Amino acid sequence: MSAIVVLLIISGIGLYLCLPPSEDEFPHPFNGTFRQFHGAAAYLALIGLGYMLGDHIAKKWRYWRRHLDGVMHLILWLLLSITGLLLYYPIMVLDAIAMGTVHWYLGVTLLLVYPAHASQLQLKRWWRKSRTGRASSAP
Repeated sequence: MSAIVVLLIISGIGLYLCLPPSEDEFPHPFNGTFRQFHGAAAYLALIGLGYMLGDHIAKKWRYWRRHLDGVMHLILWLLLSITGLLLYYPIMVLDAIAMGTVHWYLGVTLLLVYPAHASQLQLKRWWRKSRTGRASSAP
């Protein structure tokens, strides 16, 4: 799943950098290529999200640890999926909202939240190990 997230991030940044500066100008020649890679990575991420719902979340839900972090992470993924679909299938009621900007900021938030969520267990193990090591080395 981490490789898919990295592909999403790289293609999203590339897509953002290839956007035309104004509506009157033509997009960058690589805009379509980055759009295709981002769409393919999003498709794989949705498959990964389905796996996470069926396996990772179902197994961890009975433990009352890190629920807030996990629920916020899940909501972020769902909002990214919804805004990504609204980029291609817009609802006329939401014309006043710049959906591309909302999707971009949600993606940047994922860029900040995902590594913290993925490495949280390793940090907790390292903290316990270092704490027990300090306690046993005391005279």
